[in-house]
Amino acid sequence: MMAPIRRNTDRGSSSPYPGDFLYSLAIFSSLTKAKQDNRDRSRISQSEPYEVEHFHQKHKHLSHADAVRIIKGAGGNREKADAAAEKARR
Repeated sequence: MMAPIRRNTDRGSSSPYPGDFLYSLAIFSSLTKAKQDNRDRSRISQSEPYEVEHFHQKHKHLSHADAVRIIKGAGGNREKADAAAEKARR
């Protein structure tokens, strides 16, 4: 019979689960994500299908091919692509 796995609880930790690596990793990753800026949010990648699909769903009056063409024409700039899509609506 195998001995039960014991956690290292003798370390002073503020974690409710002292010595729990996954809990520590979750806390660390949430702290590091909070420090990231949103530079990527201003861009649309035409090579990422989910981004093109999101743009297409946002501008339902466009066909999928028109959405790709507008993103390509805007050079991936989200603001320019949104403006071009609104202009195409008229």
